[in-house]
Amino acid sequence: MNSSVPLSHNYGLHATRAWVANRTVHVALDNGRVVGLPARQHHVLATLTDDQLATVAIRSHESGDAIEWCTGPGEFDRFSLAVWDVVEGTPRAVRAWVDRRTVLFELTDGRVFGFPAANFHRLRKASDAELAGVEVQADGYGLRWDDPVDEDISVPGVVAGRVQGP
Repeated sequence: MNSSVPLSHNYGLHATRAWVANRTVHVALDNGRVVGLPARQHHVLATLTDDQLATVAIRSHESGDAIEWCTGPGEFDRFSLAVWDVVEGTPRAVRAWVDRRTVLFELTDGRVFGFPAANFHRLRKASDAELAGVEVQADGYGLRWDDPVDEDISVPGVVAGRVQGP
């Protein structure tokens, strides 16, 4: 499976404990809050067996911890999710478009985000017609431009404010 959602925010959320009860993943944060995410509300977690779901562990990272599951016997059979994504929800796009060289996308909750094409080297070079070829892919986690642009941009990354800049 080797599926991993990158740490999508730099709020430094750190977990002290993670456990599963009644197919809900619970995460205790270092500030005392406890957050629960029902497995049925996340497309990958919903597919895990009870035994796989119970393998939840914390992976520490200075910019914010992640929680991780073992999904098989191999070293690369792991799935991870940023603690921020459990607390805030992973932003996913439902549609994308371009207006005056600004790439815009709408999230599942109705919010709209955008960024200047000039913030990404490959997009900066793209013609208006090529830029308009943006597609939402990877279940809404990514924006994609095919050849000749050949660019992939993370929706959670843009929402978190990570852009390359001019």
